[in-house]
Amino acid sequence: MPIAFVDSPTFHVGSTKLSAPTLQGAPRVIDSSAARKALGESALGTRIGCYIFAIQKGQRHEPWYVGKATKSFAQEVFNDSNCKKYCEALALANTGKPVVFFVLLPKARGAINKKAIDKLETMLVEECGGQNPDIRNQRKSRIYRTVIHGVVNAGQGKPPSNAIAIRKMMGRD
Repeated sequence: MPIAFVDSPTFHVGSTKLSAPTLQGAPRVIDSSAARKALGESALGTRIGCYIFAIQKGQRHEPWYVGKATKSFAQEVFNDSNCKKYCEALALANTGKPVVFFVLLPKARGAINKKAIDKLETMLVEECGGQNPDIRNQRKSRIYRTVIHGVVNAGQGKPPSNAIAIRKMMGRD
């Protein structure tokens, strides 16, 4: 019997990343009121989906926290609990500029697809946790990492030819 794929809604990346304002004279502390105000006044403020708090160092962005917003980004992204996590991340990172990326659930009529947002959050925590093991997420932070030498999470070095064949069959090359 063939596998039945259940499609999730197609999420979209927000048109811009938001620079998270910091307190004047305290570059490692998020200015939560200014951040809430800026997000509330932006087009993203009323949207829902997931967000990724990252620290930008040059052209590189290091993820530090993934969250989901099922009410609105304006209500959830810069709440007190999240700002505390962002400050911890800024202290650990030591340098860099705080930014937030947004992944938007498409606007639709009817009930909010909270299940799709939750699955997206799980996937983003797994992906971002692979980039930064110090990610500040407490829930969904146990990531089962499958390793197939030369195929999945292969590490460095040239994979053997049989591993290359499986990679090609799986569409990974």
